[in-house]
Amino acid sequence: VVILAPVCEELLYRGAILRPIHDALIRRGRSALVASTIAIALSALAFALPHLGDSLTGRQAIAYMITGCVFGVVYVLTGSITAAMVSHALPSWVTYARILYFGHGDSTVHPLLWILVLGCPVWVYLVARLLRAVFPDRTATGAAFGTAAGTSGDRTT
Repeated sequence: VVILAPVCEELLYRGAILRPIHDALIRRGRSALVASTIAIALSALAFALPHLGDSLTGRQAIAYMITGCVFGVVYVLTGSITAAMVSHALPSWVTYARILYFGHGDSTVHPLLWILVLGCPVWVYLVARLLRAVFPDRTATGAAFGTAAGTSGDRTT
């Protein structure tokens, strides 16, 4: 629940759905913002649907869509599937710990705990930015999903 689900779900929803849609839209001449927005929305929808069961409307549907969008934004901004996995695992851990300790989960969570849980992806993003500033990647340039150095056609063999 805390490790395997976030890893598998992020590989599927961000790695196998978001990234190919994003890249295909970029190849078709869409701007990075448009490509990211469409890819994040579609991967968030794909993320929400299996979690909802019979109920495709209401508070739960909105919560899963927002959560899927946040994980997608972390992935796009950091360019790291690992950051998306960690940002997914932290709220899962908090929710699972509450269920184990109190015997109930999301529906009775205090609003401050929701802020903490939804803030986890923000913290992961900020830590990823800090790590990139401290340990810059010397082989790549540009933002997340940018081009690698040497791919602009000036590479020599």
